[in-house]
Amino acid sequence: MEEVKNTKLIGIGNEGIKKLEEVESKIVEKIDTEKININKDVDKDYVRALLDGVDILLLTYNSEDKQALQIVNAIGYMADERRVLSVGLDLSEKENKNEIKINREIKINNDNTDSLLNIIDMIIDSISDECTISIDLTDIKEGLASDKGIKYSYGEFDKNNSVEEIANKLEENSIKTSDELTGKKLMILVEMSSVYDIAYLNEVLNHTLEKLNIDNACFSIIFIDDEKMHEMNLEYRGIDRTTDVLSFALEDNDFIECEIRNLGDVFISIPKMQSQAIEYGHSEKRELSFLSVHGLLHLLGYDHTRSKEEEKIQFGLQDEILNDLNIVK
Repeated sequence: MEEVKNTKLIGIGNEGIKKLEEVESKIVEKIDTEKININKDVDKDYVRALLDGVDILLLTYNSEDKQALQIVNAIGYMADERRVLSVGLDLSEKENKNEIKINREIKINNDNTDSLLNIIDMIIDSISDECTISIDLTDIKEGLASDKGIKYSYGEFDKNNSVEEIANKLEENSIKTSDELTGKKLMILVEMSSVYDIAYLNEVLNHTLEKLNIDNACFSIIFIDDEKMHEMNLEYRGIDRTTDVLSFALEDNDFIECEIRNLGDVFISIPKMQSQAIEYGHSEKRELSFLSVHGLLHLLGYDHTRSKEEEKIQFGLQDEILNDLNIVK
């Protein structure tokens, strides 16, 4: 089956097309592209075809080119009717004082092209079903489609950078589209190397629900540090030390019939998970999978602390689920 793409980049006018051709090789796998000459007859039928199946529309052009700007507005007007998020990448160095029919206009130049492409790439990934924790497109639209300006930044860091160092660097490199900012949304998109890939948890957790014949259920897996886990363990269990996993179920033994069951939250201490993986002599993947399944089963009413029999049932089911997926080491 052909991959469905929901983002399109359109180069408009000579300069817009030139910029599109410059970046096309970097984004062609995830984004459909289109080139529109200023002499093109851009009627409603043509624009409708352009926007079919599109959620995010990127337009690159020079706002000093009046003919190109007319095409931008014609496309932007219909994009707004279809609730398509439209973002203009303006090549002009001058402030565009013309009325513009798109949701957001950002200046693009040789200095910030790579950063903008990386941000766009992360936004596209963040709304994809393949993302472990996907973002609702509505949140992206709300953040970008406002009358006031936005501030954006991009950086690459390694695990040795502290949170403070990362925050300071991002702030230092931030770019404002206007002096008056919207102040509504803060979005931090983090793309990690494959060393930190936890996408496999989707398969683990989905398999757990399928094995127990549970449909239409939602829950949260939240990663925290030892300090926060110690605090929560003391507050909710009266135990003055950290632990590996805590579950907070929203259902009792009898759940209310509704369209989607909200099972609750599972908190996992990443430092504790890492130390236990070393202690037990297996991979972090195995330990994190075990703790996630363990926490989810608690949300579903399993409780190994009540009796030896229930302990046998819960731990047996956990091992069975991980063995099904060949996560044994």
